[in-house]
Amino acid sequence: MPLRAQLDGCSLNAALLSETQWQALKGSRQLRMPCCDAPAYRRTSRLGTRHFAHSPGSHCGAEGESAEHLAAKAKTVRVCDELGWDALSEFAGDNWRADVYAMRGRHRVAFEIQWSRQSLEGTRERHAAYGPDVKCYWLFRKLPSPIGQRADPDQLERLTAERDLPIFRLSLADSGFNVIVDHKTLSLRDFVAARLERRIRFCEQRNYTVSQVQLVVCTVECWKPSCRSRYEVFYTRRILRSDCGAEHVEREPGEVDILAQNPHSALRNWRVVKELFATEAKDL
Repeated sequence: MPLRAQLDGCSLNAALLSETQWQALKGSRQLRMPCCDAPAYRRTSRLGTRHFAHSPGSHCGAEGESAEHLAAKAKTVRVCDELGWDALSEFAGDNWRADVYAMRGRHRVAFEIQWSRQSLEGTRERHAAYGPDVKCYWLFRKLPSPIGQRADPDQLERLTAERDLPIFRLSLADSGFNVIVDHKTLSLRDFVAARLERRIRFCEQRNYTVSQVQLVVCTVECWKPSCRSRYEVFYTRRILRSDCGAEHVEREPGEVDILAQNPHSALRNWRVVKELFATEAKDL
């Protein structure tokens, strides 16, 4: 179900046509499919996406698309066009075919929308076909895993952070399509705009600064066998944030298991309070 069709030798994209232009194509016998030059007609998907389809009896066997795939592709084309890029859907290059191919000056960007499953190995092969001149970005409903394996959460997190294989998770909500970029959720429009404006970049490391210091209070048991009284201890937990908004929690080494066996001394606790929470010390 392509967005493009041919009319009198000219290429049309349903995502970029006005309502008047779209209605003018009703009943046209000159429309042709770009894949096989068979007669085409206009159609609207269940999600309201305008596209073209083969006339009955003239299907060439080209693979169909889900309504979600088609809608995401149309949205990407419109955003590229709005930002001044020449956008083509279903564009075929040398051993590759992009869902959306955008050009401006010497820059070439491809967007691949993968609503169905695809293995990690298959993704790498398809990505390599683009070569160094086309920057391709993958939007997956379900992130790929190695052949014969189910991806676990740790692996999926790793897959989103590869320099040589830019993969992002795509989802559809009531408000529209969303893309997860590291720790942030962006609308599909904001993601495409950020990529075209080169505001999404791979970084080897982040620089964090302390944005918040928390005081954690818990109850522990005295370490002396003859005592075993329960009392409260407290320690600090630091919240670090990077310039791009990523968050990291720096925890006390004994927070989980060691704390119960080796609690902080009251003297150390009091020194920490006076240093970091001087105004709250009386209440504490």
